[in-house]
Amino acid sequence: MNYTKTILGIIGIAAGAICGCVHRTVEVGDSAMSEGGSIYQHCKCEHVHIRSVLGIMDEVLADTNRFPLGAMRYGVDVKLDKPILGCTDARFDFDEMDQSRRSDVQKMPHRLRNVELKRVLPDDATADTLLREAKSVIDEIAGWLDVEPPEIELVDVGEWRNEFGSFLVIDRVRTNICFDLADEQKIIVHLLEGGYVIRDGRAILVNPPQIEVNIAYNYELFNVGVACCRQESTNDTVKVEKELDIGDDCADKLAKANRREIDEHAARRKKSTKPKP
Repeated sequence: MNYTKTILGIIGIAAGAICGCVHRTVEVGDSAMSEGGSIYQHCKCEHVHIRSVLGIMDEVLADTNRFPLGAMRYGVDVKLDKPILGCTDARFDFDEMDQSRRSDVQKMPHRLRNVELKRVLPDDATADTLLREAKSVIDEIAGWLDVEPPEIELVDVGEWRNEFGSFLVIDRVRTNICFDLADEQKIIVHLLEGGYVIRDGRAILVNPPQIEVNIAYNYELFNVGVACCRQESTNDTVKVEKELDIGDDCADKLAKANRREIDEHAARRKKSTKPKP
């Protein structure tokens, strides 16, 4: 198995917007469900392009008065005033993943790489609960994209173990539903099942089930080669029929959160370099 595929399988994606009136049948790719459900299920929606996520696009980040060059953090967490897909926490990630190239982009405006939304379910949530809540999220996303929602099942645990069981970076059994949009943008819904440890023969929950929705805005910024959720390109040209603005504008809140993190980071560095008396 390709190690890069494993790494990008961890990366999440999510979204919302105004639903149109066109209804299409979702095309399920080669990773369609087998018996027991598959690890990755692809839904082609190349007639849709994401214009902004929660009010953020590259043009907004180009305002260096609000989003300073170089000083901006790679990832900023924001508490949303209005939930989206049942989530109130959003994480914005910027610029390229390869930090060794950071010096090459310090003098350039920041770019939006992806936005992650996350919702943790109660400790006693069952597999049926996780599946039901995820279907609700997927139905809403399908409405944004004007497509029929795909039928989903939780991944076959045996298949997951054969694929990922020996990789320490994969700590949870997860099912991934990938909506493939125009320009390699993606909305990926991750269904993470509960994580347990065995103590004295008894299973103890350490990580409750959760749903992550990851919106890949600029996919080339992941900079990690062939992605697990990347589909082979075809010669077919699909006309973009819908520009999607996802969720309410939180640009001001993001700018303030970013400035706060910059100041806190500077204060920590100053403290760590201060000579001891």
